[in-house]
Amino acid sequence: VLFSLVHVLLVGWLLGPLDALTIDGVVSLYDPAKDHIVLLTQKNFDENVYNSDYVWFVEFYAHWCGACQRYSKHWREVAKETRPWHNRVVKVAAINCGDTFNQPMCQAHNIQHYPTLRLFPVRAQSSRANRDGTEVASDKPNDVLFRLLEFVEKQENRPAAWPDLEPYT
Repeated sequence: VLFSLVHVLLVGWLLGPLDALTIDGVVSLYDPAKDHIVLLTQKNFDENVYNSDYVWFVEFYAHWCGACQRYSKHWREVAKETRPWHNRVVKVAAINCGDTFNQPMCQAHNIQHYPTLRLFPVRAQSSRANRDGTEVASDKPNDVLFRLLEFVEKQENRPAAWPDLEPYT
């Protein structure tokens, strides 16, 4: 395990971020305008994710991580497939734990590996036991989309702006 971690860190350091770009001084694998992914940071995480009328689907990643760089195309696909629901039901987001500014937020959410996918329910509370969200343990976009649909269907106290999901459940 230690060898794998050292290998990932060394390869990421030697190669550098393959697809990373800088937006407002923050290194990211995603362009929010092009990829339709909300960029979260230490500063805006709580105000976006908690007490929201949306389910938040968040990728915790590190821009230098080779696995994250490879997974980024899948996360873009998840964002693309869910785009019709972005303004009504779900927000697809990412936070770069490789940025030292964001590390306290990632540590507070007990992120142990990259990439980590977490689902946060409607009106999630930062003080509750589930403040860390529900981890999705799959790297296949279709499985991830299925887990998202299952999670959305189980939401109680859905906001009035949500579409009627009954035909899909």
